[in-house]
Amino acid sequence: MDILFVKMYDVHHKNPLTVDFHTHVNHELIFYREGEGSFFMENQELLYKKDTIAIIPRGVRHNEINLKSSHNIIVAFRCSAEVASIISGVYDTDPTLTFLLEQMLRDWERHDEFSPSLLRCQLEHILLLLLERSGHRGSGRDFDYIKGYIDKNFDQPLTCAMLAKMCNYSTDRFRHAFFEHFGIFPKQYIQKRRLKEAEKHLCQSDMSVTEIAGRCGFYDSAQLSAMFRTEYGVSPTEYRAKNIT
Repeated sequence: MDILFVKMYDVHHKNPLTVDFHTHVNHELIFYREGEGSFFMENQELLYKKDTIAIIPRGVRHNEINLKSSHNIIVAFRCSAEVASIISGVYDTDPTLTFLLEQMLRDWERHDEFSPSLLRCQLEHILLLLLERSGHRGSGRDFDYIKGYIDKNFDQPLTCAMLAKMCNYSTDRFRHAFFEHFGIFPKQYIQKRRLKEAEKHLCQSDMSVTEIAGRCGFYDSAQLSAMFRTEYGVSPTEYRAKNIT
């Protein structure tokens, strides 16, 4: 799933407000942190309240009626019209969605070199969770996305249960479907991706094994050393001594 994060707004309205019908050039995700009201979109009235999310596809006429003061986080983004159409509407948040949205706001306010990548990853995660809510079922393209997600986020805590949820599969079915697509189980793929990155750092940097373990998503240097020895037949230190450039 190709996604482009465009911009983020933190909007406060102190009084009730009515916004006339209009359209946007980007898709919009609106997180209502406070407030209550409704909007008409495609001849349907949709109600929102505190802790709900609205997805409004670009080019779709809609209005907005805020019945009381409100506080909204608005995310402008681009993705395929098909995906935006599937997930358009209003959703109640859950702890995972709320955490991701709050984290997006914190990363947006940081404005450092890591913010764009973090914001895109968090937005992708949110949209995949909403696809799951909509009843969308994983496809071959979704598994390509999951593999790419692992490649970009191998340094983060990753579990089969989390990845399965992202494409609307049970954990067991996801494991076997991933194997059907790539000839390797997801846990093994994550491990190999982390080990490959650790191998690169051993040969091309002077970081300690402990630093490399943290950089590559391992629990600690002991876990890295044990897995590295199983995969390569030597310890990370021995491998570095033989292969350092």
